[in-house]
Amino acid sequence: MKNLQVRLSDEIYRKLKKIARRYQIIIAYGRRIKSARFAKR
Repeated sequence: MKNLQVRLSDEIYRKLKKIARRYQIIIAYGRRIKSARFAKR
């Protein structure tokens, strides 16, 4: 039982890491777009 739980938590952790990376990229692009808009003004 414990082994199964560890496996599940590990899989979820990896998925969360991937999602976090994607969100970081999206946030980075969003900041670039915002800064570009402010720079134009």
